[in-house]
Amino acid sequence: MIDAFFTPIPENLWAPMKGKNQFIGGKIKLYSTAFPKLKKTQIAIIGLGESSDLFRKFFYQLTWRFGNLEIADLGNLVETKDETQRQFALSEAMGELMNLNITVLVIGGNKNLTFAHYKAYRQHSEPVEIVNIAPSIDFEEGTPLRQILIDKPSNLFNIDFVGTQGYNITENTSSLLEKMYFENHRLGEVRTHIEETEPILRSSHLMMFDMNALRISDAPGTSEKSPNGLYAEEAARIARYAGVSNKLSSAFFYGLDEI
Repeated sequence: MIDAFFTPIPENLWAPMKGKNQFIGGKIKLYSTAFPKLKKTQIAIIGLGESSDLFRKFFYQLTWRFGNLEIADLGNLVETKDETQRQFALSEAMGELMNLNITVLVIGGNKNLTFAHYKAYRQHSEPVEIVNIAPSIDFEEGTPLRQILIDKPSNLFNIDFVGTQGYNITENTSSLLEKMYFENHRLGEVRTHIEETEPILRSSHLMMFDMNALRISDAPGTSEKSPNGLYAEEAARIARYAGVSNKLSSAFFYGLDEI
């Protein structure tokens, strides 16, 4: 059963919102004392680590503006010291949810779990397109992006990179991008012509969003703080482009600072 992959949401987060249907925390289905039923669920939220609980603290207090949309917060992925088991748990849980035609939002964690995100699509019926919003690109041996490239059997079709910063990318990586025909949309380009990212996001199946792509003034709670990056409004616009896509079935927002 899918509930075996999750732990309940702490009571101090959901109890104050109980019965307050005008707020997100009072409207959505939550894994509080019992795992939510998924029959009519359209969007499922998965938390990774303590940073996802801090996200919930503020997210639940936002007003509900989504009509009859069915959202379920499934709690946090079970903690384990074995990284392989954690990767397996995430990919299995996401795969099951997407087989139920549920869009999955993963909050928290780090880039090491992006390979598990990709593996959730191992039974996908068509070639997979990825969009990665991040300040850097790392194809070195053992990194998640390298794992995605060498995975067998692979159903990867393309990866588009958005919001990168040139001084974070090596010459070897730049050469590999050209060789693989992966598009790299650097920060300055995105800022000048952000509307050009819309077709990229609309054609992708999964979005990997490193919150470190935002500047520290707009996102002080990230793990690798930098004075350079996207403004909050630009990040929100990019996320909206992804949200209106007919293809996108999952998004992973990682890089938040653990408490």
